[in-house]
This record gives sequence, C-alpha cells and structure tokens, in this order.
Amino acid sequence: MTAERIIINTSPLIALSRMGALDLPGKLPFDFSCPREVRAGPAGIRYDPELVRHVLAAGGE
Repeated sequence: MTAERIIINTSPLIALSRMGALDLPGKLPFDFSCPREVRAGPAGIRYDPELVRHVLAAGGE
C-alpha cells in the first residue's frame, strides 16, 4: 500500500519539535513532503531535506 503524499510547510515540524513529538509523523500512513521553496521561506529557516526525511521516517520504524 502506497502512502498518501501530503505537502507541508515547516510550521508543523517546528510545532512538533517544540512539543517533543517529532516521532509522530512517522507513525502516520502518509508521506510528508516539504518543497525546497517552502524550506527557504521568509523566516529564513532552512531544513536539510535528508534530515526532514529522516525525522519523519524515524517514528515509523
């Protein structure tokens, strides 16, 4: 079964990090994707795409 793909901005990652719940997205049956343009948004916050994938995948393993 292929996971449904959901495009997100970085706000959910920031919120989950503050709650200490970065493992939560990896437990959900979705493939979260944060486009490069969003990662380089006006807040100046940049996430390495590999780090984002690793963090999101960690909860599902």
